Amino acid sequence: MGCSEWGWALWAHNAQYATLADRAAAVTNRTPLQIADRNRLAILLRRARQQSDPGVAQLVRDLEGAGIRVHNVNMGISRTAAHRLGEADIVLENAILQVKRTSSAGVLIKQIQETQLVTTRPVIGFVLARNRAGQRTVDGARYNGHLATNDFNELLDWVR
Repeated sequence: MGCSEWGWALWAHNAQYATLADRAAAVTNRTPLQIADRNRLAILLRRARQQSDPGVAQLVRDLEGAGIRVHNVNMGISRTAAHRLGEADIVLENAILQVKRTSSAGVLIKQIQETQLVTTRPVIGFVLARNRAGQRTVDGARYNGHLATNDFNELLDWVR
């Protein structure tokens, strides 16, 4: 981010407060539970950014903003200690999300199937691309009987 972008982000973040004193009061009046929750989210976002999965950090932020609590990100999954299958991109209380920017339906289906081997939670494929290629990936996964979408509102309906 350049200087002007940081300045804009700082302004947008502080725009909800009339004065700097209001912001300082809001920060000092946070409860221990609010502080712990902010720290939990910061750790999740940092872990999501450290991995090579594009879009996971923003999706975590969007889910949390919509009131969906994210329990973990980029969690390794395996059947045995010696056989690692991959990772669960986003772990929610009642579902696991496998996130793809745009890929073939086959790649998404494989990732969903591997995750389903080790969990009883539903596994949902979420495709970040909302273009034709993204929709083809979603359609292919659905055709094979898997939950998949590239619509954030539909995802919210499924995980609530």
